[in-house]
Parts: sequence; C-alpha cells; structure tokens
Amino acid sequence: MLKDFVQHDKAIRFAAASIAVAAAYIAISRAMRNPFPGVPKTNANLLDMPLYDRKKRDEKGEMLPPLEQLNALGTTLIVVNDPKLATSVLVEGQNKYLSGHKVGRSPVMADFHSMLIGGENIGNARGEGWRWRRDVLVPQFQPRKLVSQVLPSVIQKSKDLIDHVKAHNGKPVDIDKYFVELTGNVICEYLFGEVPQPGEVVFDNFRRTDVIFLSVMLRPIFQFFGLKGPGGREINNNRRYVQRMMDKIRNGNGQRPDGSLPLMGQLMGLKVYQGKQGEEHLINDMLLMIFAGHDTTAHSLTYLVYGLTQELSVQKKIREEVTGQLPDLDAVTPSSLTKLTYTSAAIKENMRIHPPVTVAMHEAYDDVMIDKTLVPKGTTIVISTARINQHPEIFKQPMAFLPERWLDEDEDMFNDLDANGKDKGLMNSTYLTFSKGTHLCLGMNLAYLEMRIVIAYLVTHFDITYDGPIPKTVGMIVAPEDEILFNFQPINE
Repeated sequence: MLKDFVQHDKAIRFAAASIAVAAAYIAISRAMRNPFPGVPKTNANLLDMPLYDRKKRDEKGEMLPPLEQLNALGTTLIVVNDPKLATSVLVEGQNKYLSGHKVGRSPVMADFHSMLIGGENIGNARGEGWRWRRDVLVPQFQPRKLVSQVLPSVIQKSKDLIDHVKAHNGKPVDIDKYFVELTGNVICEYLFGEVPQPGEVVFDNFRRTDVIFLSVMLRPIFQFFGLKGPGGREINNNRRYVQRMMDKIRNGNGQRPDGSLPLMGQLMGLKVYQGKQGEEHLINDMLLMIFAGHDTTAHSLTYLVYGLTQELSVQKKIREEVTGQLPDLDAVTPSSLTKLTYTSAAIKENMRIHPPVTVAMHEAYDDVMIDKTLVPKGTTIVISTARINQHPEIFKQPMAFLPERWLDEDEDMFNDLDANGKDKGLMNSTYLTFSKGTHLCLGMNLAYLEMRIVIAYLVTHFDITYDGPIPKTVGMIVAPEDEILFNFQPINE
C-alpha cells in the first residue's frame, strides 16, 4: 500500500510540475504581446486592502488611469479604474433582459464558487441558470420580507452578543469571531429555522488567495486522480448539513415556532427545486447563501468597529442618535430603523473604505468597447472596487472616514434589489461595494439590517477603543489576518 501511495504521490507531483512549466511558457509568451496598445500596464496588487489609517485622512488620493492592463497567470486582464466606466460595464453590459450579456461572470470566479460550494449556484451560474435563480431568490431578500422574518432574530442575537462581551470582564475581545457566529446563526435561522451546531458549517480553506488560485489551476489534476483537493472536506461537511436540514423539513419537523416554513421549506415547493437535479440546485444555492450571508458581513462589522475606534467622534454621534431615536432597542420596529440616518451613513462609509471583496472579475462575452478601447471577446475585465470607492473626483477627501458625505445624497439602507440606476447622486451611482445592475449582491439588505442593529447595541452599551497597530487583512474575501483585540468599557455600569 505504501508503495502505491508513493507512486501515486510522484504522479501528482509530476503532473503538477508539467502544468507549472506549461503555464510558465504560456505566461512568458503572452507577456511579450501587448493586446491593448495605449493602455498603461500595472503590477499593482489589486487584492490588497489596507484598513483605515487616520494619519492619511487628509491625503487627496491617487488619480489612476481610466483603464490599465495587468498580466496575471499568463493572461492580460483589463482593469477598470474609472467609476463611470465600471458602472456602465456592470449596469449596461449585464442586462438580464437582453438575449445575451455583453459582460458576465469570469470563469475563474465560477470555478472558485464551484470549489467552494460543490456545483452550480446563484453565485456562479450564467445564462438561463442564473436568470431563473435570480427571479426566484431576489424576492426572498427584499426589505419587506427580511424585516418581518429576520429582525427579531437579529435583535435577540445582538443582546446575546452584549452578554458575551460582558463575560470577558474588561479584557480585550476578539469581536470578529462573535460576529461570524452571529451572522452565521442569523442566515441559517432564516434559511432553515434553526442555527447550526458549533463547527457544523465552516468556510475556512478559501480565505487564502493562494489556495484559491492554486485550487483553480490544479483542478484538472485533482479530477484526474479522483482527489478532493483543498476545501473538499469542507464541501462534503457543509453539504451534509444542508441535506440534513432538507430531510428534516421534508419529514415535517422543520417548522418555525409559529408553524410557518423557513425559506428552504418554501423553496422546496417550487418546481425548479424538485427532483434529483432540483434538490442539488437547492443545496448549492443554500450553501452559497450561508457563505455570502455571514462571512463578508461579519468582517465588515469588525472593520466598522475598528473605524469607530479611530474616529471616536463618529462613535459618539451614533450613540447619541441611537439613544435619542430608539430609547428602547428591544422594541425597535422597521419604521424606527429609518430614523438612524447618521448610523446608516457611517455604515455606508465603512463599506466604501472597506469593501468586503476588493475586486470583481468579469468576462467579455462579446467584443465590447470600454471607453475608446476595444476589449475582445474572452478578455477578463477586472473592476477594482477598493480603488473606485476611493476615486478622488467622486469622493472628496477619499481617505477620510466621513459619514456626513452621504447625508446629502441618500442614506437609505433598504433598496429594492430590482431597482437599478435610480440613485440620487453621483456617489451612490458609482458606489460599487455591492456591485450594480442585475448582479447586485443578493444579501445587501440583510447585511445592512444586521449592521444597523448590531452596531446600535454595541455603541449604546460600550465605549469601544483599540490601541494596537493598523490590522492586516488577507484573502479575496477580505478577513483579518490575525485577531483584532478591542477594548469594551461598559457605559453607566
């Protein structure tokens, strides 16, 4: 057996080396070509997203060329830095009502989602497979449904969070792990009517960008030898959990306390999710919603807390607004949430400075003109969310944490996911944290709902400070590289 294993391992290494050599040859030959004459080249690390630096708040920001070209993995990518051009690509190039998109999801990102989830889902489907999913799932994440079904859960879990922090008795707290637990429990309760057991659902392997791209490149090798590759165990573990929830609902044991069915139970009654293939689609879509519905929101909350420790005046203003407008947080209502205009603006400002996904990768499905540059069919188009959200012509004082900038535009945090291109001002129309057009993030309203409630509870119970260095981030789905230990001083205790 050991001999077979050694030979098996040698075969894998030989195949990996062969692919590496071939990839290097292709990379060198392609790098020598210049498919976009007149478009400057860049070697920038577009995945890099430093956290807010108060010392740089008065800097004017860098004015970048509208388009750049970047050589990555032997392929020349076109990078869009101009907010108006990026918005045009996302809104006009991806109109779901056209017979075919001019621009759509990049195959690299589709492969990433496949390896993360285990198959086609709302996050990587294209064409008709994407259209029917969007038509089915978008109504489930509109404000009118989320507020009624999710708000009580967020309130209760925010109260539990306060108890967790108090239990540290004044010692520094790694709040990110609590945010991950909170947001994970909220989305699972919405989908399945109950929260998972500790460790029952995990998405850890794909936080490292190097693992993601290595997995994409070596996927043919893993498939050839019948291996799972990085993340394979996670996929199997997570799928077993969703299958268990499906079986429980099917057996009549998955109702909510009020007797209603959770979202998965409602979707199981739809034709598109029935039969063997339909159930496979449903499991994949549920997994994607778990992942997208908790990880990014949790880390965004962490960066918001960090930002409030750097701008204590903002923290104070949020506290004053919450205590003035919502004296009884436990009795918050959908209408009372709309009174938190400054809080909402601070959340949006945090998401501008700290977008949870720094780049969006797309592909030209046809020859397309971007500005005056012809982008051939098959070209990868990279939109740098982090760069565009700090464009100095759109966002004055782009390096500063200024919630006030949003108050004169549109601080509304609940938007119809089908209402695109109706923003009130230039900042909103080019704000790309949740993308634009028909690929607008499905979980946007849920994220905003959770962040408003959670931060309202935290700032009214604690003075929050941080005395460490600027934290580092890691991964395509931007997460803290190490623990960020915040100090929580109880108020009026």
